[in-house]
Amino acid sequence: MTTCLLSFILVSCESEEIEAQSIDKKNIDINKKAGNGPDRIDICHYDEDTGGWMQQTVSEKSWEDHSLHGDQWLDRDGDGFTAANECGIGSMDDCDDTDANVNPDSGCDAKIFAIAYSNLNGEPGFQENSADVLISKLVDFNNDGVVSAGDKVITDRYPLDFNGTSFGSFTLKEHIIEPNRITANYVVVIIQGSSPREVLDWGIINGLEFYRESYYQNGIVTTDIVDSVSNLGFLDGFGINTNSPSKPEGPSIIISDIIDNSGVDNSFLDVDIFIDGSN
Repeated sequence: MTTCLLSFILVSCESEEIEAQSIDKKNIDINKKAGNGPDRIDICHYDEDTGGWMQQTVSEKSWEDHSLHGDQWLDRDGDGFTAANECGIGSMDDCDDTDANVNPDSGCDAKIFAIAYSNLNGEPGFQENSADVLISKLVDFNNDGVVSAGDKVITDRYPLDFNGTSFGSFTLKEHIIEPNRITANYVVVIIQGSSPREVLDWGIINGLEFYRESYYQNGIVTTDIVDSVSNLGFLDGFGINTNSPSKPEGPSIIISDIIDNSGVDNSFLDVDIFIDGSN
């Protein structure tokens, strides 16, 4: 299925058996305990019955339900560092627990040039290790202060509704890129070495916030996530295509919000761009 939503303007946890683990704040080895398979993850879980937090090992497929009520995935990127968490597990000093290349050893200072996310915690900006859900971000992997060849895009999940209650996962989580068009409100990068060309872009233009992934072969195949934030008559919408660069897990879908939310900055998608001028 070929989709291109933007072409007209731009050319409580699910039931399962859970391993509850006692908290050992000094000797925990996150995600490396014997018996953990690739589909098992360690989380800091809030127990409503006791009103306390505990470490648990659960299936990765249950993470979406856990995340909706504030549970925290411990050492999500597998770099050996954990972000601050209510269980007091691990190092608790990882500034970005979705990117193994950004941690205390690397200085935690990699600049973010552009980011798309679902803003679910009610606070402005993307808040790491909160209810906010990362969709994608462009990171200064070269630490040279500008978008340049060798920088990296990190992806995670994408919304499946307009309320931020259901998400799918990108299966390809990282891309090395080179810049194409970089402005203060529109960032376009090309995935390095891609042929046919694969393009990722973030925009805040024409009354829209959007994140888009494009794959050029026999036409344009895209994944688009769009939030209309003006009164220009555009509808919120998204098209998810499993052939787009970050390989959404599927199925491929196209959804437009039949309830007119034009002029409303909705939480299912926020886009922030941090570019000083153009380069």
